[in-house]
Parts: sequence; C-alpha cells; structure tokens
Amino acid sequence: MPYQPRNVLIIKLGYSETLDGMLSPTTSLGDVLRSTFILHYFKNDDVHWLVDEIAMPLLESNEFIRAIYNYSPATCQELSRMKFDIVINFEKMRDVCVFAQGLQTKSYFGFRSSGNGIEAHPDDAAAGMLVSLSQDMEKKRRNRECWQKILANAIGQSWSGQPYVLGYRPASDVKWDIGFNWATSAKWENKTWPRPYWNELSRLLQPRYSVSWQQGMDSLYDKQGKYPEAAETLKRAIEYNPNDERMYAAISSVYLEMGQTQLADEYDRKAKRAGLDYYLPITVNNYRKLKTILDGRGIKLVCVQYPMRSVKPLKKIFEGEQGVVFVDNEALFREAVKRHGHEEYFVDRVGGDFGHCTEKGNRLLAENIANTILKEVFNKQ
Repeated sequence: MPYQPRNVLIIKLGYSETLDGMLSPTTSLGDVLRSTFILHYFKNDDVHWLVDEIAMPLLESNEFIRAIYNYSPATCQELSRMKFDIVINFEKMRDVCVFAQGLQTKSYFGFRSSGNGIEAHPDDAAAGMLVSLSQDMEKKRRNRECWQKILANAIGQSWSGQPYVLGYRPASDVKWDIGFNWATSAKWENKTWPRPYWNELSRLLQPRYSVSWQQGMDSLYDKQGKYPEAAETLKRAIEYNPNDERMYAAISSVYLEMGQTQLADEYDRKAKRAGLDYYLPITVNNYRKLKTILDGRGIKLVCVQYPMRSVKPLKKIFEGEQGVVFVDNEALFREAVKRHGHEEYFVDRVGGDFGHCTEKGNRLLAENIANTILKEVFNKQ
C-alpha cells in the first residue's frame, strides 16, 4: 500500500524561546530557524506551519512546508476547522497552548496548559525536558545535550545531524568573504557585542578578506526605504493566507508612509473585513471578567486600544454596558505616521500596522491616555 501523507501542524511563532522561560510578543527569528530541522521527519507529509508574520520569510518557499499561516484570530478559526494527524506546539504562551489543545488531532506533542501551569505532552521524560530546562536555569546550565536532540526526542524522534531547512535562495552570487551579523533584536539587546569591537575586527580582517555588515534592521522584509518592494513582499505573503488581517494592516501602513492614502485606506478596509475587528473568545472573556471585578470595587475600567487600530471592537465587547472609558488611538497615530513615518513612532511592525513604540510613540500614547482619563473620569477639559 502506498504511503499516505499525514496532515501535520507545527506551531512555532517565535514568541517564546523553546528552552527558556522568557515569554514575549517580540518574535525570536533564531528560535523559529532552529526549529526547522524537524521538517526532515515529515518530508513526505503535508506540513502546515503557524508562525508570526515577522518570521514568515524564513519559511517561504520551503520545499517541506505545504502551507504557512500567520498567527491571527482568523487563522485560528480556519485551523480549528481542520483535522490533523499530528500537532506539534513549541510555544509556551497560555493562549497559544489553549488554542493548540482544542485542535482536532490524533497525536499531540509539545507544550500544553494545565491547572498547574505549562506542561509537556506526552507525559514522558523526553517531553518533560522541554519544561524542566525552560523553568530550571541551573539544570539548563548543567545540560550538555544539544538543542536539536532535545526537541527531536520530545516528538518521538532521534536527531542524527539533520540540518536546518530554509526556503530562501540567494538572488545573486556570493560577493563577500565574511558577513557581520552585528545587530540584535529588541528581545536580546543584552547580547549585543559593542560596536568598537566589531570595528576593530573589521580592521583586522580587511587586509585579506572582504566584509559585509548586516543590513535590513527593521525586519526580514528590509523596509529601509524600499516601500514598494515591502508592499509586494507582503502581498505575496497574503497568497499563503488570504484571511490574514495583520498582513493587510501592514500593507496599509506601508502605503501610508508612501503617501498613497487611497491605497492605505483600501487595505485598512480589507484588514477590517478579514477579521481585525474580531477578538478571540478568551480575550473577550478576560475583558468581561476584569470589568466584573472592577465593578465590585467601584472602579471605572479604562480600555486603551492599540495605536492605528479602531476602537470599535473594544466597544462591541461592552455594548449596552455603562462605566467603561475607551481610549481611541487610531486617527491620532495614523495622522502622525502619515506626517513623520512609521519609524518615528514604532521600532518594529509586530502588529502589522503598528509595533512596539519608540520614546516619541510612548509619549504620544501616554498623553492621549492621560487626556482621555482627565476628560472622561475627572470631567476636566
């Protein structure tokens, strides 16, 4: 009987380091890259990969991946309707674990949520290593097993040197002898080697070798003024998942910086139709629980929407209810980005059309929150 390909879903967004206790919405590109070796175990299967938008270019055109999905409410709904033979979850964030556990699958490997916190499945020593090494720093320091072997064992496989698998193919011939990967992401600024050391290393090498310094600081899409190229790259990413609202939002933001407001508005509308105005049930439930607690203590709830985003979805959660103040940051930030550019207010694009704020962005956000509270809570203009 011919081999029947299995339907496999890999969940590796890059939000949590697999063997580290740190949880962060800032994507770790390295952790996604280092997970790609497991594709060798499923090269004859139909593999789906759920990942954060920032890391999608690492997986594009990968011969072992059938479909790439950006993590979003619309995507979660789509995947929840599918049936899988195997689900592998290498993310420790509770919301992701709850989502993964609710999927229709015959076999489940990796992190899951329980009453005692985060645990691993199946309940054996190999999977248990995932949790113990991410929670016990002393055990992690003493560990001498390589990262790939631990992950392979946790999914019932053996690592025998399988390499990482990238879909990326260079568009040109090799031009440099050595490349300096000198910059670090906002997630690991403490790992940065001081710039004077890089300069000295370059000076020592250049008599004999040509050196190229890392480019494209903003993201893998390299939006250093190459806005048309960025928009086209994001449009290609949408082909993998036409319902991905954050991709539409990112394109809207790029067009806004290019001064093409008509296209920016068009893609903003597409983002909303694709599900930007939708919150996961767990988010809605948490908001309502929070209001119930505050109502019991006589405290007014202030809901602050993300920069660039419509406040309407937040208002829908509390439709018909009293005692909620909403802070609208959509028009304020869209106008600011239109005038001064995305990089003036955000250090990345983790949200598609917005990201983690710069000092100037944080000031604009804080002033708007403060002014809204003064007006709506204390009746001061």
